[in-house]
Amino acid sequence: RRIVEYQWSVEEITEGVVVIPVQRAESRGKLVPCVIEEVTQMLGLVNDSRGFYPTVFSDLTDDELLTGFDLLLLKLLYSSEVRTGMTYAQLTPVIRRQLDLWERQGLIGSASAMVSESPLHAYSMR
Repeated sequence: RRIVEYQWSVEEITEGVVVIPVQRAESRGKLVPCVIEEVTQMLGLVNDSRGFYPTVFSDLTDDELLTGFDLLLLKLLYSSEVRTGMTYAQLTPVIRRQLDLWERQGLIGSASAMVSESPLHAYSMR
């Protein structure tokens, strides 16, 4: 059983607590994936989803570590142009501009490689 607790202020996540049954997660070989998913959710991507793929937050994928898509979602979430309370109409042009920029810079095409080179991926392969 996972217990996740969030405390939100108006514009920021001020603290979070994740309780993970370590022995159970380790016995299933899921400790690192569980920590990654819960901590990432604490950063602001708080809902599991069947509507997005590939992502560590989808029950439809075998991905247990952050994917390139997850990296892009987190970068969008923490973009200096994204603010708490934005409407869909306000957010859409911001996202489009950011994605266009990242496409020109090659970030979208290289996001999967970037996350696969992270120390967490190397650690999880032990």
